Amino acid sequence: MSKVVAIFFALSMVYAGAFSQGAPIASEAKAMDSPSPFKKCWEYHFENTVRQAIASTNGTIYLSEPGGKVRAISAKSGQVLWVTELGGEIAASLAIPKVGLAVVTGKSTFPGERVSDSTLRLLNFDSGLVRFSTPVAVSGELFLGRSGSRMVVVDTAGNIMALETVTGSPAWANKLGSDVKIRPAFRDSAIAVATTGNKIEILSPTTGQISGSIKTEHPVSAMTFGENESIVAGDERGNVVNYRDASGSIWWRFKSGAKIGTIVESDKGILVGSYDNFLYLISNYSGDVKWKRRMGSRLVNAPFVSEGRLFLTISVEDTAVSIDLENGKVIDQIALGEDKYAISGPVLTEGSMLVFSVPEALVAYSNFPCISK
Repeated sequence: MSKVVAIFFALSMVYAGAFSQGAPIASEAKAMDSPSPFKKCWEYHFENTVRQAIASTNGTIYLSEPGGKVRAISAKSGQVLWVTELGGEIAASLAIPKVGLAVVTGKSTFPGERVSDSTLRLLNFDSGLVRFSTPVAVSGELFLGRSGSRMVVVDTAGNIMALETVTGSPAWANKLGSDVKIRPAFRDSAIAVATTGNKIEILSPTTGQISGSIKTEHPVSAMTFGENESIVAGDERGNVVNYRDASGSIWWRFKSGAKIGTIVESDKGILVGSYDNFLYLISNYSGDVKWKRRMGSRLVNAPFVSEGRLFLTISVEDTAVSIDLENGKVIDQIALGEDKYAISGPVLTEGSMLVFSVPEALVAYSNFPCISK
């Protein structure tokens, strides 16, 4: 793990039935019907040269810095609202609307060393002050999500711990028999964890016990919950399988030309990003392809879906793309600037503000008038 570990947020994880790879908060994603092209509103520079992941809630952007520092930036103006120094290194984080910003930190002495002696803190959105602090028995690279009334922390060694969201009190802990390499999927009624043993373990958020185990043919590389408790998983061989439920009964299959990098559910179907450089929209019910679009390179960051559009960035390209979800046609292209390739997926906030993380900066664009600082 690098010395600075990016703050990982999945906006959708804080809502029932949301998918794990990013979804818009409805109140912030409502004003996207304007046909106006996007223009640059502000740019915020920082000294870090490592990967920075970004996210937003309540009109605020959060990012991590060395030494466990969290910086809150106004999405409207790009101005710094507050900075909190927690110590250690940030391993994972999650924005929970109406609750606070959950941050897991750990100790790390050298660059690349796995963090240990982890602590979960809940920060106040408005001030960055710590509301509670709880030790968590996990270490290394972490995934943080929410299932029902609990926050769930999973490490790559297969340790899982759940805490009460409001108080931080430990609820349960479990240990899986294999390592975890990709982000689990979270919903109110279940947690799905893909392991290196070619299994998807389904856990109860209430007890932490395994309620189902699905044997997969190949290692899973991307996963989300679909409709009616279904589980949609992509693997390293380019297969996408929709399992009806925790029993592993197969609903449908889809085959692409290379490893599956991203899976995102939308109201029009399931978006699948493959390393064959295609983005596919697949029917939720049949697995049939509704449309596919060749991209310039691999889609490594999950697209952001909002009001009939999807926004995505392509690896090593300095342009972001807006696509019509209905037919796959390009609506708009956003030039991020020379050598300013996106290093994480875009974040939509304030209804029309798209924020991208590029090397050493955050850059914001809007298709509405920019707000003066």
